Amino acid sequence: MERHKLYIEPSLPKALKLKLEEQMPHIHFSIEKDCDPFTASLIWLEVLRRAAETARIQGACVVSYNNEISCRNSLSKDELRILSELQRETNLFLDTLDIIDKRR
Repeated sequence: MERHKLYIEPSLPKALKLKLEEQMPHIHFSIEKDCDPFTASLIWLEVLRRAAETARIQGACVVSYNNEISCRNSLSKDELRILSELQRETNLFLDTLDIIDKRR
């Protein structure tokens, strides 16, 4: 049985092309320049979770993004703990999918 697919594509035009060619749902999000690292991480985790749920239902999903963040702040220990817990939960969704990451 073929696993469902989650595509991560940094280029919006390429993501839209993939969406049309493969007839799959598309999620696009932007992170603003002044967004703090904790909030940016929360956004990524939420988008990945929603995309994974969509891919499980629809068979595939493509995520595109604009990431203008230029944070130099670090995360606190509490923020790292929270993000680690959320990452573990998100990984349960992601581990069931084939992830095609076009960022590399």
